[in-house]
Amino acid sequence: MNNMKTIKSILIVAFFLLIKNSLAVTSDTVNANIFHALVEQLSQAVIQDGFNPPQASRIYAYCNIAAYEALIHSTKNYSSLGKQLNGLGDVPKPDAKLQYDFRYSAVVAFSKVARALVYRVFVTDASEKNLLAKLEKENLPQVTIENSKKYGNDLADFIITWIKQDNFAQLKTMQRYELKGTPGTWEPTPPAYLDALEPNWSKIRPLVMKSADQFKPAPPYEFSEDTASAFYKEAIEVYNTVNGLTRERLIIAKYWDDSPAHVETSGHFMFVTRKLTPGGHWMNIIKIVAKEKKSDMMECAHLYAISSITLFDAFISCWDEKFRSNLIRPETFINRNIEPNWQPVFETPPFPEYTSGHSVASASVAKALTNLIGDNIAFVDSSEVPFNLSFRKFNSFNEAANEAAMSRLYAGIHFRKAIEEGQKQGRAVADYILKTLVTKKND
Repeated sequence: MNNMKTIKSILIVAFFLLIKNSLAVTSDTVNANIFHALVEQLSQAVIQDGFNPPQASRIYAYCNIAAYEALIHSTKNYSSLGKQLNGLGDVPKPDAKLQYDFRYSAVVAFSKVARALVYRVFVTDASEKNLLAKLEKENLPQVTIENSKKYGNDLADFIITWIKQDNFAQLKTMQRYELKGTPGTWEPTPPAYLDALEPNWSKIRPLVMKSADQFKPAPPYEFSEDTASAFYKEAIEVYNTVNGLTRERLIIAKYWDDSPAHVETSGHFMFVTRKLTPGGHWMNIIKIVAKEKKSDMMECAHLYAISSITLFDAFISCWDEKFRSNLIRPETFINRNIEPNWQPVFETPPFPEYTSGHSVASASVAKALTNLIGDNIAFVDSSEVPFNLSFRKFNSFNEAANEAAMSRLYAGIHFRKAIEEGQKQGRAVADYILKTLVTKKND
């Protein structure tokens, strides 16, 4: 009889321990493919909506932050970003007395934030519905579903309120870019002659940096039409590089194009092809490597969050310099001073030359991933296969970032100094973020 009482007591204690530890109930059952699917579908919405690279980096960052904050409660190893990101206070916590499935909460939070940021919400709606249905097939108790959904929605609402304070809405009311008209300054380029893209992006609130100009790079070479000047020699290098492109360099240039709106002309007609942004390309690389390493859902959430935060601040830093130095593009200079009919491999992006955006962004996220995963991580990048390009093999994140940077010279859209200083700028941003944020509790 005493044994029966003892067993009963043990069962009662076990039951209450289960309730007490319910916040960690999903730690051993997380499914990384859920997270990959969320980011993949977000990329589809970004592509279809045609968001430009800085805007896309903002979308990836906020959605991934929301999901990360939900999932940290499934483990004891990761810390909240609350009070670590600019303007973000204490993030709402789940009720310790209730049962949750934080995978469910993460899907809800990610999707609700995405709906607040993209236009084609049917893409994110379909993704959310599909993923939640899969989770519900695991016979989750209805009370767990309701608790998880409520926490995901509450978390998303908190994040969305924070998002609305980042000055993005105010950009529409700010003064548009006015052409300077002075020698050496940027002006629209063919074939579309588009207005300057996001001239006020430096006014967006950074996530970790103290200010947009915190990592201001060395200035570009002084503009000069003198054939003996450093600036002219840079232009000649671009001119000769494009004219003498090898097949391999042409492939590299096109592979890392990553223009969200690739413009092609045929006679009087203009065609626009939607593609991945630089940020979207790197999000896909994260998926490829994480799957290869069999990273669990929490590890994936951490990789996506830190990488997208780094990309967000890297673009702010880069755009701050672009509209400070306001430098002319190679195409404009070469057409006026070397060969009137010369063209780059593809259209020049509609914003000033210095520094190279892809160089800054790629160097920053490669630095972050090297820190988070390790150096000399070989992978096969298939990100451009859906856009009729082949895959490419890399021995490390830095090798991929270096190729992405040099692709801008091969394409004829950047001078070498914008590439090299851009890489330094991106790494400096990443270094600061990695040293500032504390996400792993054993760090």
